[in-house]
Amino acid sequence: MEWKEVDPEQSDWKKQIDIMAYYGSQKIGSIIFCDDGWEYVIDGMVYSLEADIEAEAKKEMIERLDEYFVEKIDFYSELRTSLEKLSNLEEKKINYYSEIRESLEKLSKEE
Repeated sequence: MEWKEVDPEQSDWKKQIDIMAYYGSQKIGSIIFCDDGWEYVIDGMVYSLEADIEAEAKKEMIERLDEYFVEKIDFYSELRTSLEKLSNLEEKKINYYSEIRESLEKLSKEE
Protein backbone atom coordinates (compact mmCIF):
# COMPACT_ATOMS: atom_id res chain seq x y z
CA MET A 1 0.00 0.00 0.00
CA GLU A 2 1.14 3.50 -0.72
CA TRP A 3 -0.10 7.07 -0.80
CA LYS A 4 -0.04 8.82 -4.16
CA GLU A 5 -0.77 12.50 -4.68
CA VAL A 6 -2.77 12.98 -7.88
CA ASP A 7 -4.54 15.78 -9.71
CA PRO A 8 -7.89 16.41 -7.99
CA GLU A 9 -10.82 14.76 -9.74
CA GLN A 10 -13.15 17.66 -8.92
CA SER A 11 -12.54 21.37 -9.35
CA ASP A 12 -13.49 22.25 -5.75
CA TRP A 13 -10.88 19.87 -4.33
CA LYS A 14 -7.56 21.57 -3.61
CA LYS A 15 -5.59 18.38 -3.06
CA GLN A 16 -6.21 14.66 -3.58
CA ILE A 17 -4.12 11.81 -2.22
CA ASP A 18 -5.09 8.27 -3.20
CA ILE A 19 -4.24 5.17 -1.21
CA MET A 20 -3.07 2.57 -3.69
CA ALA A 21 -2.60 -1.18 -3.53
CA TYR A 22 -0.90 -3.73 -5.77
CA TYR A 23 2.05 -1.57 -6.76
CA GLY A 24 -0.06 1.49 -7.52
CA SER A 25 -2.54 -0.17 -9.84
CA GLN A 26 -5.63 -0.32 -7.58
CA LYS A 27 -7.08 2.76 -5.89
CA ILE A 28 -8.61 1.84 -2.53
CA GLY A 29 -9.80 5.31 -1.58
CA SER A 30 -8.75 8.94 -1.34
CA ILE A 31 -8.33 11.75 1.09
CA ILE A 32 -9.14 15.16 -0.27
CA PHE A 33 -8.61 18.67 0.96
CA CYS A 34 -11.22 21.28 0.11
CA ASP A 35 -12.64 24.50 1.55
CA ASP A 36 -14.36 22.60 4.37
CA GLY A 37 -11.18 20.75 5.39
CA TRP A 38 -10.19 17.12 4.95
CA GLU A 39 -12.62 14.52 3.61
CA TYR A 40 -12.29 10.94 2.43
CA VAL A 41 -13.75 8.99 -0.46
CA ILE A 42 -14.50 5.27 -0.48
CA ASP A 43 -16.59 3.63 -3.21
CA GLY A 44 -17.51 7.04 -4.62
CA MET A 45 -18.99 8.30 -1.34
CA VAL A 46 -17.51 11.39 0.32
CA TYR A 47 -17.32 11.70 4.12
CA SER A 48 -15.85 14.32 6.46
CA LEU A 49 -12.73 13.80 8.52
CA GLU A 50 -11.91 15.50 11.80
CA ALA A 51 -8.26 15.92 10.80
CA ASP A 52 -6.57 19.31 10.72
CA ILE A 53 -3.39 18.23 8.92
CA GLU A 54 -2.54 15.74 6.19
CA ALA A 55 -0.87 13.23 8.53
CA GLU A 56 -4.00 13.12 10.72
CA ALA A 57 -6.18 12.72 7.61
CA LYS A 58 -4.09 9.75 6.47
CA LYS A 59 -4.29 8.10 9.90
CA GLU A 60 -8.05 8.67 10.08
CA MET A 61 -8.48 7.31 6.54
CA ILE A 62 -6.66 4.11 7.50
CA GLU A 63 -9.03 3.70 10.46
CA ARG A 64 -12.08 4.27 8.22
CA LEU A 65 -10.77 1.78 5.66
CA ASP A 66 -10.26 -0.79 8.39
CA GLU A 67 -13.89 -0.37 9.50
CA TYR A 68 -15.07 -0.45 5.89
CA PHE A 69 -13.22 -3.69 5.08
CA VAL A 70 -14.32 -5.38 8.31
CA GLU A 71 -17.93 -4.65 7.31
CA LYS A 72 -17.28 -5.96 3.78
CA ILE A 73 -15.63 -9.12 5.11
CA ASP A 74 -18.58 -9.73 7.45
CA PHE A 75 -21.03 -9.14 4.59
CA TYR A 76 -19.23 -11.55 2.25
CA SER A 77 -18.88 -14.13 5.01
CA GLU A 78 -22.64 -14.01 5.51
CA LEU A 79 -23.18 -14.32 1.77
CA ARG A 80 -20.86 -17.29 1.62
CA THR A 81 -22.69 -19.01 4.48
CA SER A 82 -26.02 -18.36 2.73
CA LEU A 83 -24.66 -19.74 -0.54
CA GLU A 84 -23.42 -22.87 1.22
CA LYS A 85 -26.87 -23.38 2.77
CA LEU A 86 -28.54 -22.84 -0.59
CA SER A 87 -26.12 -25.24 -2.26
CA ASN A 88 -26.80 -27.89 0.39
CA LEU A 89 -30.53 -27.48 -0.12
CA GLU A 90 -30.16 -27.89 -3.87
CA GLU A 91 -27.97 -30.96 -3.33
CA LYS A 92 -30.71 -32.47 -1.13
CA LYS A 93 -33.26 -31.80 -3.87
CA ILE A 94 -31.03 -33.46 -6.46
CA ASN A 95 -30.60 -36.51 -4.23
CA TYR A 96 -34.35 -36.65 -3.52
CA TYR A 97 -35.27 -36.53 -7.22
CA SER A 98 -32.58 -39.06 -8.05
CA GLU A 99 -34.07 -41.44 -5.50
CA ILE A 100 -37.54 -40.93 -6.95
CA ARG A 101 -36.23 -41.54 -10.48
CA GLU A 102 -34.47 -44.72 -9.39
CA SER A 103 -37.60 -45.94 -7.61
CA LEU A 104 -39.73 -45.25 -10.69
CA GLU A 105 -37.25 -47.04 -12.94
CA LYS A 106 -37.22 -50.00 -10.56
CA LEU A 107 -41.02 -50.13 -10.48
CA SER A 108 -41.23 -49.92 -14.24
CA LYS A 109 -38.81 -52.87 -14.62
CA GLU A 110 -40.85 -54.94 -12.17
CA GLU A 111 -44.00 -54.53 -14.26
